[in-house]
Amino acid sequence: TSHRCEVAAAGYVEPLSTVSAGTLVEGRVTGVPAQVVGPVDLSRLPSVEEVQKVRRHSAVVALGYWLLLLPKAMMPFMLVVLFRLLQRGPVLAGPVEFERPSLDALPPMLMAQLPWLPLIAFVASMVHTILQLLITALLCRYLPKMKPPCTYPLTHWRAQIAGLKMSMVLQAAEMLADASIVPAFIRLCGAKMGPGCVMGLQVTLPETLEVGQKSFFATGNILTSVDVDRGQFKVPCITYMGNQTFLGNHNHLPEGLPDNSFCGVGTWLPKRPTEPNMSYFGNPAMKFRRLSSQAAGNVNQGPEKAHFLARFWHHFSTSVMDVFLYRGVQGSTTAMAFVASRMVCPFVSEVWEPVNLLLIYIGFALGSWYLFSVVLGNLLFNGHAPRSNAYYSTTVTRWFTALTAQQRVFKLPFQTAGSRWQAPILRLLGARVGKRFFCMNELVLVDAPFTEVGDDVTVDYDGQVRCHSFEDFRLKFVHYKIGHRVTIMSGASVAMCDAGDGAVLRPGSLTWKGSNLEPNTVYEGAPAAARDVESSGPTLLQKTSMLQTK
Repeated sequence: TSHRCEVAAAGYVEPLSTVSAGTLVEGRVTGVPAQVVGPVDLSRLPSVEEVQKVRRHSAVVALGYWLLLLPKAMMPFMLVVLFRLLQRGPVLAGPVEFERPSLDALPPMLMAQLPWLPLIAFVASMVHTILQLLITALLCRYLPKMKPPCTYPLTHWRAQIAGLKMSMVLQAAEMLADASIVPAFIRLCGAKMGPGCVMGLQVTLPETLEVGQKSFFATGNILTSVDVDRGQFKVPCITYMGNQTFLGNHNHLPEGLPDNSFCGVGTWLPKRPTEPNMSYFGNPAMKFRRLSSQAAGNVNQGPEKAHFLARFWHHFSTSVMDVFLYRGVQGSTTAMAFVASRMVCPFVSEVWEPVNLLLIYIGFALGSWYLFSVVLGNLLFNGHAPRSNAYYSTTVTRWFTALTAQQRVFKLPFQTAGSRWQAPILRLLGARVGKRFFCMNELVLVDAPFTEVGDDVTVDYDGQVRCHSFEDFRLKFVHYKIGHRVTIMSGASVAMCDAGDGAVLRPGSLTWKGSNLEPNTVYEGAPAAARDVESSGPTLLQKTSMLQTK
């Protein structure tokens, strides 16, 4: 929803929809921009007794979560007590003189092993990652499972367990990112996965997901029918994804897709289509028939055949280096900062010494970011990458490794969105950015080395520019240019196309591949189409409108 819009009582905005500024929503709306699809349903309004009941139960659940967080909050104090207990050794026979009183909480045996701390942290970080993945899989396997169709109060223990599973699987998937072991991990958590599948981060409840063979899912898709509405946790059905299905980014498919179907970006399909070999894009979903070669089954048959060594390197790079070794190096970096701080300031006795400690930690964080995200990232992935790459090529593994470093592990230690620092940072990552660039989104350029941004460009919250596509298990890059004075509004995405000078992409809109935005033209929709300024809505005209129900 945009600024100054209002959702009235009993109003309902469907997923991946955009409500324009100054709009009053009554009834059920969907699409980009939102259109009325249903009248006001007054039965959605809760009674006073229902509201009070939800408040009481929610207060109990919230208190329980706060109590679960107490041990984690007390962990530093518990460690200090533990280290103090470890300091108690045998009483020495003779007197021992100290130059100054020791207030160190760390035991002497740990201080004696201080040079080995980075290596210990390297191993401990990898073990922690393994344990987190293993615990997630075990809990998803052995905790009670949802059996659709089912509905429980949001505060019911079964609903809380299902929410816990979804949260833990999402956290684990964020760690795994584009690793080749993601399908195996989701299967280990309870989903049914066919052979030959490739997927990135997905939002799902594992026991309610079934996927056919040789399917490809990019990151950010919602593959679950879970719906939280009016204090109820609903799981109406299993999500069935057919054989050889292909998903781009940020699609929401509660019931799934039939065989050999394709979804682009930002597609919302509340019901499972019945016809196979079809493609869908946007919201409301644009339906079109696949190319004859695709419908005949000549493509999307899985990754191209590759040499054994190429396949081995792909699995080792994405599933071992990017997931475990990177986090081991991250833990070692923090440990090295600790060792350096103890050597430079063994005792904090002056007011300015905490500032020195802070500068040491900031220096190591910035140094690791520059070394791995900037230097190594630009060596692995830059504007000279081939335009079309087989899935098991080293270009794909280098791209995965660079993105893992830049976006997940060695992130910049401070936020730059909305500041003058963002443009220089993007230039360090390989982008060509003009003057007076303003953006409220930290991850605005998905493929910085292939992006050129003009002067006076504005990107609002969650706006993005992407220059890559995965088609038939091939990664393709194209250089694209965002012209001068372009405005990309909240949640809008310029994907695989150029934007002419002065073009405006309205909130939630998505561009169609190859459909360039013409200069000084307003675009809206998913997929985006040119709009008249006079009919483009209250964001531009500062009017108040209403979506009338029929």
